Amino acid sequence: MQVSFSIKNVNEIFEEWKQQIDKSIIISNKSDKILKYPPKLANGLIRDISLDSGVKIFIQKVVFPQPITLELESGDTSLLKLCFCVSGSARCRGLIGSRREEVNIFDRQCSLSFLSDYQGSIDFYAEKENTLISISIDPKKLDYLIADNFEQIPVSLKEIIQGKQNSFLLKNYRMTPEIHLAVEQVLNCPYQGIVKKLYLESKANELIALTLQQIIDVSKSNQTKVLGKDDIDRIHQAKDILINHFHNPPSLINLARLVGLNDYKLKIGFRQVFGTTAFGYLRELRMQQARQLLETGLNVTEVARTVGYASETSFSTAFRKKFGVTPIVYKSGYR
Repeated sequence: MQVSFSIKNVNEIFEEWKQQIDKSIIISNKSDKILKYPPKLANGLIRDISLDSGVKIFIQKVVFPQPITLELESGDTSLLKLCFCVSGSARCRGLIGSRREEVNIFDRQCSLSFLSDYQGSIDFYAEKENTLISISIDPKKLDYLIADNFEQIPVSLKEIIQGKQNSFLLKNYRMTPEIHLAVEQVLNCPYQGIVKKLYLESKANELIALTLQQIIDVSKSNQTKVLGKDDIDRIHQAKDILINHFHNPPSLINLARLVGLNDYKLKIGFRQVFGTTAFGYLRELRMQQARQLLETGLNVTEVARTVGYASETSFSTAFRKKFGVTPIVYKSGYR
């Protein structure tokens, strides 16, 4: 049974829960607050992190015991929000100004929004963990960060930065492997104190940059021929083949033949759907698998062979390019 809570109900539940400090609050200081979710609504945690640059990170990791609808309204109207759904799914419905919108959010998706005039609701589904990260940034800071590349961004985002538009929502995009890795690093930050702040600051900026690149790439691809549903299905099949055979993958031409596309359509279409090339995706798979294997204690030669590199030197070069350290140095940190 779907349970609904009004904005007033939600606010009252949170305020009442916060008063029970011994039960509700895990960490509370000027820059980092971790609060247990009110048990009347869900089981899990929410975390608010304020960085020195003014960027804010919000993390929600909860399980809803039953389907739930929460009413929403605009919060901080001065900030752009980048949202990353790591797991779970939800549906947002409501009015943005006078325009009615409905957006479904699935795992491994990201979006960018600026909602200064919003009323609506969000439906969460039961039993599966819902892990969500949002990064909030002042449009003026974003303007400073992109500097000379201003002309590359979509018109709607330019208008927000210039103060010409006060509400917009960009549809969801699939997370690239690079975005997913950075999100996981935020969730699993290994540092404390000033090092943690610097680390999270760098990761927030990295996620802003990677998301903008994804939006720009998608914007460019929309100017090309739109892929049909059958083409998209075949491109997903190609991705599955790479996942299942990443240690010994087919060539691009053979991969295209396996899924019934020509190599040009596969090359262009894969980038449109996943934001990277087929073999950029493959390289990311190999590097993530290699990282995990090194953490289990396997030696570098075994890891290189397992993830499909015939040359240990080539593997070490690729690993260092991806993670900034050699496999040997990375492995030593997990002894």
